[in-house]
Amino acid sequence: MSNPTLAQIIAAITPLFAEAPVTQAPAQPPAAAPPPTVFAAGVNVGLPWVPGSNKRVAATYGDGEVLVVRFTTPNAPGAASLQISQAAGQKQLFRLATLATQPGVVAKAPGGTSQLSQSPVFHFVVGGTARLGVFVLAPSTTYYLNVINADSYGGAPTPGKYGALIDFNIPEGTA
Repeated sequence: MSNPTLAQIIAAITPLFAEAPVTQAPAQPPAAAPPPTVFAAGVNVGLPWVPGSNKRVAATYGDGEVLVVRFTTPNAPGAASLQISQAAGQKQLFRLATLATQPGVVAKAPGGTSQLSQSPVFHFVVGGTARLGVFVLAPSTTYYLNVINADSYGGAPTPGKYGALIDFNIPEGTA
């Protein structure tokens, strides 16, 4: 008895595949990001947009509180950066910071307009073009940088109250 040729094997199995109905699994909707947490209690800090200024403010917050840093963009192109870091002598810990148009809104995890870092820093321009690591903000709009103390995964807030330094830097020559 001789072995079948490749052509004979293909001819023998082709009907098995041709008759099998083809079904397609229903499309699954993309997984939605978990809704952000909205904190009611917190420490509020307002910062003016002043070209050529490097403003540093100290604040203490924690134990379920959110640090809310408020600023309003100018009605003209501009650039700035905002950084949160630990105050001298304070425990080095992680902070989950979210840039939002509402006070107290903190994302459940880093990504998009949220960062998890020991010293989160946000660079932004008013108007202009998006670039890697630079957020584009609308003119004449109030924004809030909402910050909580968190563990290194962005989860449970770190217990205790800790001092933080808020640095708001606006280069000379911007609106």
